[in-house]
Amino acid sequence: MLPHNAADIMRARHAPQRAGDVAFAHFCRPTLSHHRPPDHARLIARARRQLTAARFITVPWPGGSLQAYAFEPDAAPTRSVLLVHGWTSEASVMTAFAEPLRRKGVRVIAFDMPAHGLTLRGAPAGVIDGADLTSAGERPTQAVTDPAAGGAAPVVPDAMVSEPTRAAALPPTRSAALFPTRAAALFPTRSATLLPSRSATLLPTRSAALLPTRSATMLDCARALHAVTNALGPFDGIIAHSMGALVALLVLEGGPPLPGPCAFQRMALIASPNRLSAITSAFAVRHSLSRPAQRAFERHLERVGHRPLERFSAAALLANAPSQPRVLITHSADDTDVPIAHAHELIAAHPSLTTQLVNHLGHARILYAPPTVRTVRDFMVDGSA
Repeated sequence: MLPHNAADIMRARHAPQRAGDVAFAHFCRPTLSHHRPPDHARLIARARRQLTAARFITVPWPGGSLQAYAFEPDAAPTRSVLLVHGWTSEASVMTAFAEPLRRKGVRVIAFDMPAHGLTLRGAPAGVIDGADLTSAGERPTQAVTDPAAGGAAPVVPDAMVSEPTRAAALPPTRSAALFPTRAAALFPTRSATLLPSRSATLLPTRSAALLPTRSATMLDCARALHAVTNALGPFDGIIAHSMGALVALLVLEGGPPLPGPCAFQRMALIASPNRLSAITSAFAVRHSLSRPAQRAFERHLERVGHRPLERFSAAALLANAPSQPRVLITHSADDTDVPIAHAHELIAAHPSLTTQLVNHLGHARILYAPPTVRTVRDFMVDGSA
């Protein structure tokens, strides 16, 4: 396994291919991002309280199972909207939109992307390691069966791993004793049938081989969004933040390696990047990558994305999408994570987009600010903004 912390990138900077490999591994680890605030754990714990009103659902995808959350209106829903969080974030931070939309009769679905929140990359349904059942409380869960994936069994929705190395510290023998009163009830028969060729080694090796990685690519996240749309959609609208907006546009376009496009009538893109190349360039500067090392790093992104880097842009994805939704762009002028220049580029390429350019709301506060929430709600409900 490649090392992938900042010191490793610096040590490898004189070997461009090696530096690019290590940079890519680092880039795919949300927990290592410098955009994650120091008080991330406290902020997430507070945000997760908003999930108590949701119904927990697990959705199968090729990497295991995704944790999703449904906010149902009191009467039959008039519309359905999907919330997509950004990199280093999770579904809970998008919940400021859930209740205002629910009160308008909208069914709202949110989910944790791979390597984020309660979704564990590569985690087979029904397997728990390093769980913390106290942070979110006991919640009912519902499994969504995907015939192509062979169905899915329920997982405990509030199984959390807040630190990337936490599971590695658990002795392998604890897997059976971690929840002594619940182990038999959680998965009485699946241990022998889930993955027959791996049943003897699955639990002892999972802590070391799966959880510590906590990594994902943009295409992993796009595949996950595609799976949620197929299982719980269709969705009339989608509200996406930051890198989640690029992921949503990848699914709208539906090019390889995705199985096809997903159509949405309306999209609200909040603090969206435009060019991925601007993100990779800033990452290269931060980690002192040489130009050859930066290209080696970017070639990994091109390989997994099945496209050159210049086609990784919100403007290009929107232009190439087979369906053309109404799009709202909202961005704050003081955003330091994704500068507002990205919004200006996207608006210049697509002048017909609806825009809400604000100030003093940064990259994260914009998700909770009443003007943003009202504008996005009205846009999703009746198309006004």
